[in-house]
Amino acid sequence: MKKQVIWVLLALTFLTINIVFFANYARTGGELPGNSDELIRSFTGNSEDPNSAYENNNEQNPSFLNSNPPSGGGSGGSSGSAQNSNERNLNCELKQISYSLIDFKSNSTCLEFENGFCISKEIDCSVDVRNIDNIGGIFEIEFLLIEDGSSINDFIDSHSNQDNVNSYSSKIFETSFNIQSQGEEGNADKNLVCFPTTEIVPKKEICY
Repeated sequence: MKKQVIWVLLALTFLTINIVFFANYARTGGELPGNSDELIRSFTGNSEDPNSAYENNNEQNPSFLNSNPPSGGGSGGSSGSAQNSNERNLNCELKQISYSLIDFKSNSTCLEFENGFCISKEIDCSVDVRNIDNIGGIFEIEFLLIEDGSSINDFIDSHSNQDNVNSYSSKIFETSFNIQSQGEEGNADKNLVCFPTTEIVPKKEICY
């Protein structure tokens, strides 16, 4: 009889526990007792907030955030430094562009005679300036009037012309002299010629 009473009491106790458990389960909307933070703490074995645990881990290991970039990135900087160094080591200078003077002409005409001597003479001079480079610019040609057979240092008169000559093109520079004198020793009665010289030639930078 006592055993039956004990079994009845145990059955009632178990039933009461189940009723209370399922009542709480229904009241919480089907969630198990305890909140998600408690479950996380129980899973990680850490009573700290999981976000703060992640932050603390980064503070203790700063190398995780401040790691060095891959070695490949550094090679670009080295290459740039080497290039700058090469540029600094270049030797650059200005040199005249390539050109030529061709088809030179000098024609003299006596305009007036007196007692068999030329007292007024005109001398026409021209030269073709050819720019054979890839850069154009201003050329200046000086025409020196000299007695045929004399040195250019002993010129009688001079005229200068300036003009632009484009790359890979040519241009004719020309001038005229008019000489007047008296008698046999006068310059007009001499055999005069003009000689072209280059005073200004465009330049370009050459680096090596």
